[in-house]
Amino acid sequence: MFAIQRNIPLPSRQGRPLKYPVDKLTVGDSFFVPMSEGNPSTVTTSATKKAKALGIRLSIRRLEENGEAGVRIWRVE
Repeated sequence: MFAIQRNIPLPSRQGRPLKYPVDKLTVGDSFFVPMSEGNPSTVTTSATKKAKALGIRLSIRRLEENGEAGVRIWRVE
């Protein structure tokens, strides 16, 4: 049986810590995620969901930098 308790405060939602610094971008900033750090589809989905929650717009491109394939994410608005 479970004990019923009253007046226990509900903790705030902390959410999962952000893996990618989408929340720290200002317009014109970008960051590169190499494929060794994450699947491009997963990176894109994660960044897009967080941007939508924050009300910002991103532009995401798959490209190669310094011989490594990956994804670069820019904040555009």
